Amino acid sequence: RESIWILKEDAIKWDAFILKVHRLLEDFLVPESGITFRVENKPGLDAWLTPWQAVNLLRVLQEGLQNILKHAAATEVTVHFKATGSQAEVQLCDNGRGIDYEACKGNGCGMQNIARRVEHLGGSFSIKSPATGGTVLQISFTLQLTENGANALMPQ
Repeated sequence: RESIWILKEDAIKWDAFILKVHRLLEDFLVPESGITFRVENKPGLDAWLTPWQAVNLLRVLQEGLQNILKHAAATEVTVHFKATGSQAEVQLCDNGRGIDYEACKGNGCGMQNIARRVEHLGGSFSIKSPATGGTVLQISFTLQLTENGANALMPQ
């Protein structure tokens, strides 16, 4: 349901996407889960996403949230957004038990879905558990739209 609005748009403003993610977190992390959340947007350019980028990024975040609820035993989740120049970076962080990504890589559909969707973004990702605990899912990709929503990959 959350991705239907994306498919109706020619371009998705970065800030509008972040608001949708905030609503997604409110829906996923209901009070009964015991998980609090924060969304942080580092100031950058007035970035835009293609609908294809937005739907894939949203699905990656949904998969990450599902993994947090199912496996992490976390009490806090933070999503960091950063867009500078033509580069975008999103981090989904929790304070849960952590993960040995190399040990479970390819074992679950969720990890495979994340890898496939990030590939669709033309980006890269990493999943790490810092020594301080928790898990960080980091996604990096190139924005395909300029500041005014025009396709940066097509001549004007």
